[in-house]
Amino acid sequence: MNLFFVISAGILLIIFAFFVRVKPIWKNRYRGCDAYYYLLCTEEFRRKRRLPITLPHYFLLDIQEQWYPPGFIVLLSVFPKRFVEKYYWAVSPAVDGLILACLYIITCLVTGNMVAAILAGFLYALTPAVIAQCSSLNSRQLGCFFLITTVLSTFAFVNYHNLYALGACLVFGACLLMTHKMSAQLLYFVLPLMSLVFWNPIYILVMLGIVAATLILSGGLFLKVLKGQYDILRFWNRNWRNLGAHQVYSSPIYGDENRDDSQRVFQKGVKGFYRKIRSLGVNIYVILLVFPLLHHSQLSLFDRQMLWWVILTYVLAILTLLIPRFRFYGEGYKYLRMVAFPISYLAITSLYYGWDVDYYFYPLLAATILASVWIILRVYRFESSASWGNPSMDSNLSKASAFLKTNDKVSVIMSIPVNLADTIAYHCRKRVLWGTHSDNFSAVEPFWPVFRQPLEFFVTEYGVSHIIVTADYVSPELLHLSPDKMLFNAGCYSVYEV
Repeated sequence: MNLFFVISAGILLIIFAFFVRVKPIWKNRYRGCDAYYYLLCTEEFRRKRRLPITLPHYFLLDIQEQWYPPGFIVLLSVFPKRFVEKYYWAVSPAVDGLILACLYIITCLVTGNMVAAILAGFLYALTPAVIAQCSSLNSRQLGCFFLITTVLSTFAFVNYHNLYALGACLVFGACLLMTHKMSAQLLYFVLPLMSLVFWNPIYILVMLGIVAATLILSGGLFLKVLKGQYDILRFWNRNWRNLGAHQVYSSPIYGDENRDDSQRVFQKGVKGFYRKIRSLGVNIYVILLVFPLLHHSQLSLFDRQMLWWVILTYVLAILTLLIPRFRFYGEGYKYLRMVAFPISYLAITSLYYGWDVDYYFYPLLAATILASVWIILRVYRFESSASWGNPSMDSNLSKASAFLKTNDKVSVIMSIPVNLADTIAYHCRKRVLWGTHSDNFSAVEPFWPVFRQPLEFFVTEYGVSHIIVTADYVSPELLHLSPDKMLFNAGCYSVYEV
């Protein structure tokens, strides 16, 4: 292979993937329910250079010390404040470019074929679920990157007994555990079970080594991260039935808790079962993986490891989707997004084990390009506009935030839906009725995932002085908010004094 062409093709592929991820969100790129929490923490960490991060008491239900994994925040702090504030929408697509680069290099090295690497990159670049992951600022893709590098380093150590690979595994693993909870949960599940699949204790010993390394490198902060992670798992063990439910319409106070809510992750009946099964197909190229490889007896050890990585992830996804006892562990389809890397690699590997490469490479590449048009159109339709679930910092929300910021009577702000809370805290620098960044998740249960207490309770209990309501989400009349108490309105955002 000509090195110049290999590098050039890889760069063009990464540029293409970046364009595909940014194009649908371009008009509403300053959005995301978590984005402004990361910006707020990054600002404080850049100023104090100390972990754990401590925030001014903007989040009423949190302690000031933040126990959310700080790895992503540390990365953001490397860049200047103005740069991050202006271009934060590009961070997740850029990190995803690192994942694509890893896939391209690994496929090139294993197959020795640049076209195979390009095709694997296309499969990854055009995976709808991955594109959706990059639609706002979040730690998911960085967590996924560390998951991939940790697992690949583990495979390298197991296969070659290389101490450099072990060191890389421990460092990448520690970065993972201190960056993204859900990616860490997948690692906790996959590596120990790899020991059972291959009847080799090294995998589970590596997992224990990663935990020990994280404790040492974090100076004990990892224990607090684990405490927060345990608390959120307990929270969802109590509330998984309302995961994704409408905060008001599915409330026993203002609506019907048995409402057939189309946004619930775990719906009942045939419709709900169909939705769960459909979510298992988040990568449309799985069919290329399953049939040629599951029945092939001559797979290399590395390819068998990659295959079992995918299989075990699907096992976890199925457990969390179909068995109530496991639903506290997260939405299964989110785990499947994390294995688009090995699936794309294995889809190309299946060509080598099952087909004549020379005859099938180029027709499949052409079919992939044609399929990309359909995929991109679907993604654009869902991601091109902001929604209450992924609010955009548009002119109307900016005006409402400015009103709250300059109003001296504002003491505690409640946002409906809660997705606005981090945005309001960042732009107003006033206290909001929200938490979930450290532990004590039980504090939010009176109003999230659904209201279990009336608004009057929060006024009395927490001193809520103002409520900002998104009319696209709920009618203020349903909340018994009087028009006489509305102080400000801009578009769908209304501010009420209570």
